[in-house]
Amino acid sequence: MPTPVQYPLVNGVYHAFASVEIKWNGVIYVGVKSINYDQQLVPTKVRGAHAEAIGRTRGDLDANGDFELYLQQANQLITDLGAGYMEKVLGTTVTYSENGLDTITDELVSIRIQQISDGHSQGTDALTKKFTLNIMKVLHNGLEPLLNPLGGQTVQQ
Repeated sequence: MPTPVQYPLVNGVYHAFASVEIKWNGVIYVGVKSINYDQQLVPTKVRGAHAEAIGRTRGDLDANGDFELYLQQANQLITDLGAGYMEKVLGTTVTYSENGLDTITDELVSIRIQQISDGHSQGTDALTKKFTLNIMKVLHNGLEPLLNPLGGQTVQQ
């Protein structure tokens, strides 16, 4: 159970981007400019011979995301993954930690790199690469999004 947040919060600070620790396959990458992920479960209404819906389906769970790394860290990640880097599955955790607040860890389950984008322009900003992700599901602070997630082995006859 989360610790209740005290108001005002005097013995700590709220989470900021500097509070984030991101690991890919157990390696911490600090050259992260941004990380974004979302998950949705969209049910479909079931209609019968009436004006009202008679129910709804569970829906399809879908998760997506992206992150942006500075050029050196992006190159390091690609090198660490090696040949076939867009077909390899990454284990990814995003941890939010600050003094006075509970540590929150989200797990991006079974992600693959779907697209890599380079977009550079004149200026003083450091160069980055953007990675678009294909994510199987997100465990927000370790919690399953579904009541009955996949698990175990399937027997085929």
